[in-house]
Amino acid sequence: MNSKIDSQSRLQIKNNLNSSYYVEAGAGTGKTTVLVDRIVSLILKNKTPINKIAAITFNKSSAKNIKDKIKNSLESILLKNDITNETQKNIEESLHELETSSIQTLHSFADKLIRQFPIESGVPPGFKILSESENNNLFERKWNNWISSNQENLKFEKSFNWLMCLNVNPNKIKSIAKIFWNNFENVETSKFENDIKIPQINVEKFKKLCTNLKNLSVTCNNPDDPLLVHVNDFTEEFEEVLFSLNNWNFDSSITLYTLSKFSKNITGNDSYKSVSTNKGNKKNWDEDPYSQQNSKILVTSILSEMQNDIDDFLLNSGKFALIDLLNELKNFSLKEAHQRRQKGEITHDDSLIWARNLVKNHYPVRKHFILNYDNILIDEFQDTDPIQAEIAAFISESIIKDKSTKLETDWTKIKPQNGKLFAVGDPKQSIYKFRKADSSISQIIQQNLTDNTLYLTENFRSTKPIIK
Repeated sequence: MNSKIDSQSRLQIKNNLNSSYYVEAGAGTGKTTVLVDRIVSLILKNKTPINKIAAITFNKSSAKNIKDKIKNSLESILLKNDITNETQKNIEESLHELETSSIQTLHSFADKLIRQFPIESGVPPGFKILSESENNNLFERKWNNWISSNQENLKFEKSFNWLMCLNVNPNKIKSIAKIFWNNFENVETSKFENDIKIPQINVEKFKKLCTNLKNLSVTCNNPDDPLLVHVNDFTEEFEEVLFSLNNWNFDSSITLYTLSKFSKNITGNDSYKSVSTNKGNKKNWDEDPYSQQNSKILVTSILSEMQNDIDDFLLNSGKFALIDLLNELKNFSLKEAHQRRQKGEITHDDSLIWARNLVKNHYPVRKHFILNYDNILIDEFQDTDPIQAEIAAFISESIIKDKSTKLETDWTKIKPQNGKLFAVGDPKQSIYKFRKADSSISQIIQQNLTDNTLYLTENFRSTKPIIK
């Protein structure tokens, strides 16, 4: 792609204001500059008041940068001698309202939407957005209270104890709870169905295999053979395990702890004692008179079979306990989300969800914002939260509909107004994937909600020799 095509794309962004674009721009190609150019053109050519333009970016620094560039651009035009009185008035009004305009972060924009319609959003007027540290402190307090209150919850206690006996770090469970806390909406629609039966152990099989190991041990002609030493040590220790296996039931978490000593793959226990082994010398073992095979081969096969049975039992036990615990964590996260909403102490992620639900499910509110914003521009779209795309789509909708028209709640099927939506980003530069950014959203925007995709390739950061 050559610079002529790149230049044409820049002109389209600046001048074709009745077309919606998704702009894919490489590093150093001036993503923010073209977004600012389009905003200035909307103000000057379309006579769009700046308070009817929403420009959404990821962080406060980027929002300030966009405002500064708009300010500099408008002030430079204001200094020209050939501008009309109308243009001068538009510029002066835009500069006056620039600081209070909707050129802001996604979370600030969501906050603004909810504050205009708190009742419809289901939150008390004057609600508070918790800072990240306040959210973390609230979670810690609620988590500790919940753990304490569940000490008499037998189902929770059993599942928790099972996982502890399987050497699962309690902090991992806490981490899952924090993920559920911050993603309660997805958790609400998730089903954790425990279709796993309580794991059972074939004790008689283990007893028979141990007996076979002892019988085969007499065929070893070297008392110092490493495999023989291993078998003797294992069978002696495993006899104690067999005793506890006889009494195995859902409450016998001690059995899991005892067995976990023999499985590294399942528990990650570095002090485990492997059942299976490749030790021993085949020459030290005679032929088994019944199978007519070398006894070392038979012994290692039995040990391997026992290892697999132990691993499978522990794995299924962990799954069984985890599914039950996930349901408990789900109830915890949904209950706390409901309480935050009632008390008006909500997280940034809460605000995104409730802002999206507001414009998705309340058409009078959606129509208000559709009329309130003539243009929606999104910077750094490669780092967009999927909810951001939904909000932008709903308030970009064309409102040519009557009362009988069914409310469209699938954002991918929204028919946007001509030229209202503009998004720019570089999928290769996505740095916030850990914060729900989803590159597939860009494809939906391109295919369903914009008229065309433009590409910026000319790099202004690197010198020509470097590029070559």
